[in-house]
Amino acid sequence: MAKLEIYFNGYNDSLQNMTINGNKVTFKTNSKGIKYCESEIETNTAEIIIYKPHHYIGKYWFFWTLFCFFISIFGLFDARQNKKFHIIEFKTQIKMETSTQLTFTILKQEENEKFISISDNANVTEIINKQYYDKTAQKRHKIMKRTKIGITIFCILLAILLISL
Repeated sequence: MAKLEIYFNGYNDSLQNMTINGNKVTFKTNSKGIKYCESEIETNTAEIIIYKPHHYIGKYWFFWTLFCFFISIFGLFDARQNKKFHIIEFKTQIKMETSTQLTFTILKQEENEKFISISDNANVTEIINKQYYDKTAQKRHKIMKRTKIGITIFCILLAILLISL
């Protein structure tokens, strides 16, 4: 059984969807304030996957967004939306030794650039390491913005009509 330690420079929320060999990772903070995770690996390779899609991606994105809009009382108590429209994909395999320690550096979000820079590339095989701008999510965001404004105007007019009767 091998031990894998990964330290992160520039931790962000994208790492919440990180898995090692299919198991979700819990993060800790050391005394210097640096986030890290530890995992016990039973096989000789570890597969790390980080995937962060935008919330406008999916089969029922329109209905889910409208449901959240109504539940939050027409967006009044809605959480702030991510308007960056970046999708992050990272997948790598690490050949394990008895104890492996890596440092991942989160890079600045640029178009068609790498998401993570790895300190020790000796035992690491990158499969996917990219972040990109999703035009579909931006189009869907504009559609939802217009839909929400239309629904709000309709409900205000309906309320005025019902009060005047």
